[in-house]
Amino acid sequence: MKKILALLLAALLVFGMCACGGPSDQSGEPTTEATEPVKAGIPKKDTLKVLTLGHSLAVDANHMLALVANAEGYTGLTVGTLYYSGCPLFRHVEYLQTDSDRYSLYESNSADPTPPRITPGMTMKKAVEQEDWDVILMHGGTFEPAYETTYGTGHIQTIQNYVNNLKTNPTAIFAWHMPWVTPIDQSLRDKYPYDS
Repeated sequence: MKKILALLLAALLVFGMCACGGPSDQSGEPTTEATEPVKAGIPKKDTLKVLTLGHSLAVDANHMLALVANAEGYTGLTVGTLYYSGCPLFRHVEYLQTDSDRYSLYESNSADPTPPRITPGMTMKKAVEQEDWDVILMHGGTFEPAYETTYGTGHIQTIQNYVNNLKTNPTAIFAWHMPWVTPIDQSLRDKYPYDS
């Protein structure tokens, strides 16, 4: 099971780096230059600290990850989720620009995963600077279509540039935490394929 957990984390990080670790010019602005995919690597060490900028789906996923790691005997995982209900990327950008303290920080540790510690009144700045995070995941909103989170809005680049200037671990990598989409019209649940 440890190998499966390691493979899942590695796959997530490689995909995430390909999705949001793209090229930029010296100003940090994204470019359209084609490059080879970036191969992400988690540093080989006894601990791993992961921060997700997200909402309740990220809280659930991170807490489950801590529980699975604990069940497999791995006690060096710390996961944090900077949470605001249903938070889409544009809202994260709004909150980082205003240094809003509307977030709560949920933290779980695989050494003692239940229950998560919750700190209300957090800003993105405080959460990023609180730990030497190894991995920082970005997470789209509950009803935010995948094409809006991935293309054209610039929100991912804005968040990544902001966090990159604040992170205390210079080797921290960025990745994308992709939740499964839910049709806005719940009557479509049993119909496949969805049109969005």
